Amino acid sequence: MTLLSSLSTSQRVLRALMGAAATAVALASWLATPGGSLIAALGLVVLTAFVVLDPGSRRTTLLMALLAAVWLWSAPAPSSLRHWALTFLVALALLVVHLAGALATVLPPAAPVPAATLRRWLRRGVGVVLACVPVWSVMIVATRAAAPGDAFLMYAALAGLVGVGAALALSTRPPKRAGTDG
Repeated sequence: MTLLSSLSTSQRVLRALMGAAATAVALASWLATPGGSLIAALGLVVLTAFVVLDPGSRRTTLLMALLAAVWLWSAPAPSSLRHWALTFLVALALLVVHLAGALATVLPPAAPVPAATLRRWLRRGVGVVLACVPVWSVMIVATRAAAPGDAFLMYAALAGLVGVGAALALSTRPPKRAGTDG
């Protein structure tokens, strides 16, 4: 566990982002959903404080799993555009928690995060979001259309299709040259 006073400014910013995003998910699961629990939200906020102090611990994985589980437990299945938007924002906040926590553990706590590394991680995060938007759009349209059949199987098939597409895209990329950033 690292003292906050020994962290570089960029490490402090990463941990603050992680803490703010996790707290936002905890509060959203309590305030913006009909099945929200104050006790669960408070527990998540307390766990967030420990994760911010030591993002390289197993508590980070526990926090991510609990944030997702509490959201899924408290939020209704998205049926309106408001519910879809809120679910997308929560997913985006979970991505921020993951990326900020992972980046905070890559370098020593006292080391500043180089600009090239930050740009690379931002590109990765934006890539994930851009890959998700079309999938979410199809899911919204499919939910509104109320097609007959099992919705879970449809979503599983969509996820599989995205996985196959990602694997295909990654396998056809040219290999990186040594010494290049990206």
